[in-house]
Amino acid sequence: MPVVKVSMLEGRTPEVKQKIAKDITDSLVRNLGNKPHHIYVVFEDVPATDWAAGGVLLSEYAEKPKKE
Repeated sequence: MPVVKVSMLEGRTPEVKQKIAKDITDSLVRNLGNKPHHIYVVFEDVPATDWAAGGVLLSEYAEKPKKE
């Protein structure tokens, strides 16, 4: 019973999540041989204020002008 956790910034539509879940499920069925109903995909929507890269919150990237 594989469980795949997908953490990503919030804001994706249910339709996008459905497509991602289908792709992940299809890949695990093909590569592991599990039945689709035994594969679980869990989405974790994370606000940009709770995610950092390089020591900077992603919410701050949107506030700063990009350097070229």
